[in-house]
Amino acid sequence: MAEKRKLALALSIDVEEEGLFSGTYPCGTPQIHNISQLSRLVPFFDRGIKATFFCAHCVFEDKNAQKLLETMRNKYGVEIGAHLHHWNTPPLRRGQNDSTILTKAWSAKVPLEDLYAKMETLFGSAGNFLGHSVNVFRMGRWDLHNSHWQMLHDFGVRYDASIRPLHAFKFPEGPNHFDAPSDPYKINIKSADICEIPLTCVPVLDNLRLIESFQTNLHKWGGLTLLPVEHPLWLMKLTTLLHAARGGKTLSLTWHSSEMMPGGSPHMKNENSVNRFLNKILAWLSWLDDNFEMEFLTISRMGRQYAIAAPICSKSADWTFVDHERISI
Repeated sequence: MAEKRKLALALSIDVEEEGLFSGTYPCGTPQIHNISQLSRLVPFFDRGIKATFFCAHCVFEDKNAQKLLETMRNKYGVEIGAHLHHWNTPPLRRGQNDSTILTKAWSAKVPLEDLYAKMETLFGSAGNFLGHSVNVFRMGRWDLHNSHWQMLHDFGVRYDASIRPLHAFKFPEGPNHFDAPSDPYKINIKSADICEIPLTCVPVLDNLRLIESFQTNLHKWGGLTLLPVEHPLWLMKLTTLLHAARGGKTLSLTWHSSEMMPGGSPHMKNENSVNRFLNKILAWLSWLDDNFEMEFLTISRMGRQYAIAAPICSKSADWTFVDHERISI
């Protein structure tokens, strides 16, 4: 029998408010009834899965959510990280109040000093809950720019999971993550490393990465992503096989806490929808065990074990730190 290829898997869940699939972003205090659905993950933990929860500010401030997070952390070893939703994390920007609803929420439109203030609120709440500083982070909506890496460093982030390869959004609002590696990599900022654990994204044809003119649409027709809400089981298997065949050593997949609540998102209209979704992922995990030698890790553990030095990139990239002041134009 042929020896199985080794793969490491990191599961992360964005633990956050409800109502984020309507194209609007309320600035007021949100509802988080979906947090109770995290208990649906127990069958995953029983299989040895290690999870990282990226929690929004509203979650860290909720007493019921805190109790559930404590149980998940103490009983199942769940790693707790911070997740910035800048539109509703205090302090609100000038002109905004609890009744403000945004139709666009690009982080590039938020001045850095405002983002710093919001990160201070988020990391303060996370630290109060954890009893120590948090060093694992994900920016909401995969909306991390080159100008944000210094901020992450300043707040003590050492493990980030904000990068979605093969995605290049409209400049200057959206970030350019197109050429990001698909496996973990290190970013050096002032002699301190931030380990990036990107979402697993694989081009259907490997040389499509070279076709810059297709960047803004490649993810729609030429890229496969481990977002189980969007893809059927056979496509999750194909993504895995392609990534492993091209030398990939790790898998990173994610979904939202509200996607485990019936009616919590357009994809999950009822209990049957949620059960089919979770059973699909459990079936994929069984397939992984049958075909690979699996290791299950948290985001930080994967960063420590697998991150390598980031390759050289252009000054326009957002998936790594480029010191623009040192670049001669």
